[in-house]
Amino acid sequence: MPEVMLEGAHRYAVAANALMCYADLGAEAEVNAALGLVLLLKSVILEYGRHVEPGMNIYSLRSAAAEDLVLLYARIDRDIRVKLDLRAELSIFVRKRGIAIGRYDESAGSSAHEDNELVYCLGRLIPKAVAHFKGMGSNNAWVCAYPQVREAVELRTGITQERAVAFV
Repeated sequence: MPEVMLEGAHRYAVAANALMCYADLGAEAEVNAALGLVLLLKSVILEYGRHVEPGMNIYSLRSAAAEDLVLLYARIDRDIRVKLDLRAELSIFVRKRGIAIGRYDESAGSSAHEDNELVYCLGRLIPKAVAHFKGMGSNNAWVCAYPQVREAVELRTGITQERAVAFV
């Protein structure tokens, strides 16, 4: 299950990256990247629970904090945070913590805070998470095939460097 979540995070990243190429879809790209990060962080939490204390329910995926980037970060074992260099991304998690939670809230003004920080962040973390899963002995087909399964996202003619984020 954690590997499927990681693959889902990658799919959200590909979608976010494509959406960033369009000037009027930046907010949608940011929400997709936030959802990808939520899935990635949850996958790491579940992977840890599966190997360290099998059968132990260390985190409820349906809790109120299930989509808060900072609270998900805090649930990850310290050694894994260091291994994945998550501390380097913490300031982004703090600034963007409510995007996944407030994605349906029209009053949140989601377009007022759009940028490509979350897309870049997700792009940096996916290869690290895949390496972590491989190190834990995952035999999931998608994890084992990565990076060959990546959808190559090329900088298209007419798309500015600021809008296109090639990372996968």
